[in-house]
Amino acid sequence: MASKKTKTVSQMTARKRLLFFFFVVVLAMVAVAARTGYIQIVKADEYSAKALSQHTKDLPITAKRGTIYDTNMKALAINQSTSTIWVRPADVADAEKKSKGFTKNMAKTLAGILTDKTEDEIYEVITSDSSLLKLAKYVDDDTIEKVRAAMKDTKDPDTGKTVKATVTGLQIAETPHRYYPMGEFASHIIGATNDDNNGMFGLELYYDQYLTGTEGRWIRSTDGGGRSLSNGVEKYYSAEDGYSIVLTIDEIIQHYVEKAIKQVQANTDADRTMAIVTNPKTGDILAMASYPDFDLNDPRTPLSESEQQKLESMTDQEKSDYWNTMWRNPLVNDTYEPGSPFKLLTTSMALEEGLTNLNDTFYCKPMNIAGQILRCWKRNASHGTETLAQGVANSCNPVFITLSQRLGISKFYEYLEDYG
Repeated sequence: MASKKTKTVSQMTARKRLLFFFFVVVLAMVAVAARTGYIQIVKADEYSAKALSQHTKDLPITAKRGTIYDTNMKALAINQSTSTIWVRPADVADAEKKSKGFTKNMAKTLAGILTDKTEDEIYEVITSDSSLLKLAKYVDDDTIEKVRAAMKDTKDPDTGKTVKATVTGLQIAETPHRYYPMGEFASHIIGATNDDNNGMFGLELYYDQYLTGTEGRWIRSTDGGGRSLSNGVEKYYSAEDGYSIVLTIDEIIQHYVEKAIKQVQANTDADRTMAIVTNPKTGDILAMASYPDFDLNDPRTPLSESEQQKLESMTDQEKSDYWNTMWRNPLVNDTYEPGSPFKLLTTSMALEEGLTNLNDTFYCKPMNIAGQILRCWKRNASHGTETLAQGVANSCNPVFITLSQRLGISKFYEYLEDYG
């Protein structure tokens, strides 16, 4: 009887264990099913996007920026042919496995060609975990030819043996770079672009959305290391170049104006000299210049050596403020008194209102206006008594002060509004 009872207890224990493991298995299957459903349904879009990004490489194709012309179609801002060098670190790693020391040798070779980058900087890029990285941009054609030569196997002329390429895994894409053939010509008007070819100031910034164009794409199917798949999909979408713009500026007149204001600055030792030339019949601006200016191909470096030294000792914020001041076009952005040319408008207002006539007489003398003494420009002598016609010819300040007082501030502003 004891033996039979023991057998029954053992059977119950075994059943409990089986039942326990059954529930564990069921719970595990439910958990797996729930996790699978979560991944395939809830997170489907996210993981699909990740999978697509892992086996698809998208290389940008830079659009050519539109040209800026003067009124006679003389090019003032053009695109220079340069290239961007991309690297696939996985290809470099494969070459390292086949030939130990290849990576360091490649970094040394490229440092000798790309003189603006150190061997350590290049080594860090080509050994990165990323599938595709930008190694250098705006590289000139001569340098690109040297890079291409380093990517090819060659034969030793003495031994006839094949010398393996010292560089691999590079991809070269054409990248237009902004160039200003006349240097500092019309610098405050044209403006310049930054390292990404986007407008920083001037017309380059104001019309940036039209000049920039639309970037293209080169999409390829790749493996995990970024290598193209022989049976993969490849699509090339050409870039759409930006629109060109034609200015009213006349290059010849602009040159004469710039030469003239430089001479005025030298003669007067003024902090800044400026001039605008317009077509009186149409209002077109034929020339607009401000001096000192700067070279658009290197807009962050002042042309004056003393100013360059001053800039080097500045903080980053001070440099930013300095550049904004240097690039600022005072003829467009600054507010200043209109001066003597405005006297003709004041005269026309008074004549229109019948407050004066050509034979009306005035006397040239200092006048107290709102507690401030205003004088004629002829400080050492007076124009004396003069007619309106003589006052206009003499540009005599008291004459126009008197006319403004007769008009009154309300009527004066009405005319300002009418004149635009």
